[in-house]
Amino acid sequence: MNNEQEKLNTTPEETAQLEAEFAARRKVRVRRTRIIRAVVISVLSAVLVAMVYLAVHYRDRLTPESLRQYVNVSSGNSLNTLGGAADVVGGNSSVYAAFENGLAVATTTSVRYATPDGRGGFSHAAVITKPSLRVSGEYLLAYDRGGSALMLFDKNGLISSGEAVGNVISASVSEDGIVSVISEAEGYISCLTVYSEKFQLVYRWYNSEYYCIASAYHDDSQKVGVSVVMEREGSLGGRFLIFDVTAEGIAHSVELGHAVPTDVYVSDLGFTVATRTGADFIDVNGSLCVSRDFAEPLQGICPDGQGGMFFLLAPFSPDEKYSLIHADSQGVLSGTVTLNEDILSIHASFGRLAILTGRDAVIYNTALDVERIISTEPDIINIAVIRRGTAVLFSEDGLTLN
Repeated sequence: MNNEQEKLNTTPEETAQLEAEFAARRKVRVRRTRIIRAVVISVLSAVLVAMVYLAVHYRDRLTPESLRQYVNVSSGNSLNTLGGAADVVGGNSSVYAAFENGLAVATTTSVRYATPDGRGGFSHAAVITKPSLRVSGEYLLAYDRGGSALMLFDKNGLISSGEAVGNVISASVSEDGIVSVISEAEGYISCLTVYSEKFQLVYRWYNSEYYCIASAYHDDSQKVGVSVVMEREGSLGGRFLIFDVTAEGIAHSVELGHAVPTDVYVSDLGFTVATRTGADFIDVNGSLCVSRDFAEPLQGICPDGQGGMFFLLAPFSPDEKYSLIHADSQGVLSGTVTLNEDILSIHASFGRLAILTGRDAVIYNTALDVERIISTEPDIINIAVIRRGTAVLFSEDGLTLN
């Protein structure tokens, strides 16, 4: 029997008593939600403080591998299976990326690409322990994170391959096919290497001072940006270094304060640096143009493929579960959307963001307008968005396009 039925069958005095009980129960639920959230935040804060203390206290023991694990932000790209035009490829280590007119996937045994109609694509056998993918323009870079393998593809298949000087920490590719790699190097903390499309050496910098995290090459300026983590005032902080590949040494150094950087992307302005708490927008001459540091916990971050970023925040409010924010390549915010549903997966590319909730899939543009709402089945476990806003819905049996 629901509440309305109870009210119809009771006296006014009993109705008033029931309404008072319902109001009290609501207050208890709200209070319980606030207490639980406060406890969770306190525990997470204590864990973060402990991690920072240990990192600083034992900073002499930090290695590129341990630091890589500390600053790595999950992109949500793990999936169980990928099927459809690319056939079925399995493994929990599989990663995917929107590429050209379709979807690319890398596993421990292959790199594949397929278009929605199944007419285009390739399959390339490879041995990769921890597969990773980066896309820019018409180029797809596959690399072994923690290994040395580097492979560059276009929509027709493999263009060239190479090996890093040591185990790869991170790598990226520019729209002109220039590959930038951060790797370990014997006798040094890390090494920056820039390769041509054919993996010919363009630039190399051995580093004994910083823990380098990620890099990106800016084609127009012939400059490469590198995010680094360092100890500062008893805690970890960030710095952004810019190198001119036509000259030796650091061209520009930008302080990021206590923001810990996680990745770097190229934009028309220069570079977009993703951090643990937001993003910094820096031009090619080393000027910090805009810094977005959110006071609320950052739950997810996705590059929009155009130099901007989508941010998913968890507000300190029992009435809101998430806030969605977009910043363009200049760091300008387009607005905020409140989401009161569970978020299972997010993915962005080509200026669109796909969010998989417990009920459906929603496609947003960079203005945070809803372009489409797609009803989903309960077995959908992951989502991707490819060119023209086509949604790829993953289940354990394969994929569907919508």
